[in-house]
Amino acid sequence: MIESTNKYRNREKDKELEEEIKELTNQATPPAPEPVAATPEEETWKKRYGDLRKHQQSVENTLKQEIDNLRKQVNEAAKAKIEPPKTKEEIIEWAKEYPDIAAIFKTMAMEESQAVKADIEEKIKALQEVEIKQRRKTAYQELLDYHPDFGKIKDSKEFHEWIEHQPKWIEDALYVNETDAYLAARAVDLYKADLEKQRKVKDAPKREIETRDAAAQSMRSNSAPDLGSGPKKWLESEVDKMNSREYAKYAKEIDEAIASGNFVYDISGAAR
Repeated sequence: MIESTNKYRNREKDKELEEEIKELTNQATPPAPEPVAATPEEETWKKRYGDLRKHQQSVENTLKQEIDNLRKQVNEAAKAKIEPPKTKEEIIEWAKEYPDIAAIFKTMAMEESQAVKADIEEKIKALQEVEIKQRRKTAYQELLDYHPDFGKIKDSKEFHEWIEHQPKWIEDALYVNETDAYLAARAVDLYKADLEKQRKVKDAPKREIETRDAAAQSMRSNSAPDLGSGPKKWLESEVDKMNSREYAKYAKEIDEAIASGNFVYDISGAAR
């Protein structure tokens, strides 16, 4: 009986020990966390990410297909040993048969053409600038041949003040014009003639009075100067209306009129 009781007690202890081990095991293993529901913002980003992945995959597949087609055409052309087209008609037919390769050649040709065009335009512009500079230099030298003292004249204050009171064609001939040496020279001729006239006025006050009387008489009679033979009186207003060709035609006669006192200053007379 004693032995039987000990066996029973041992079984009870074993059972208790198993229960303790099971309980400890359950405590050591934490329960699995319950899934957390995604927020609406997370769901939106997941959708966008999925759409982008699909679009990227579609683009990759398209590019891959185009590359494969191009490789196929190149391989077919290499196998067939196609000779390059020579005539316009052959080029058109060849482009229809191999459109992708033709498109590449067309793009390369356009890029090369644009590069050549830009280079030519740049060179033309540079040549034009050189030509303009040379024409300016030549015209200035020709002007110095007419008036060696022009370098000194153009730096004088009196010269620029005189230009301010002259007709527009004289101002343009000296300030705007850069290549017509003869036109600029005629304008300088007038300047020198005016200086000479002023000198004569100072030396001969009586002649100045006569000139003003003649100007007044001419304005009252409103008659145009005689352009026929013999001495002529030229009106300043008439010269002012001339273009460069007309002035060049009568420049010598106008200079003689200024030198001889037959030039009537009916515009700037009161300010002189």
